[in-house]
Amino acid sequence: MFRKIKDTLGNYKRVLIACSKPTMDEFKSYLKECVVGVLIIGFIGFLFYLVFSVLRI
Repeated sequence: MFRKIKDTLGNYKRVLIACSKPTMDEFKSYLKECVVGVLIIGFIGFLFYLVFSVLRI
């Protein structure tokens, strides 16, 4: 059991070592993608709200 935990923690450590801090351009790109995704999901939710408020379901 402890062996499995140790292996898992070793895998986490390997991933953290391989990761690097994103540049400002990468960060802005990720931010734009997230904002667009949230807006799209919000718009879809608003459309559902309109449809169901008109149908009164």
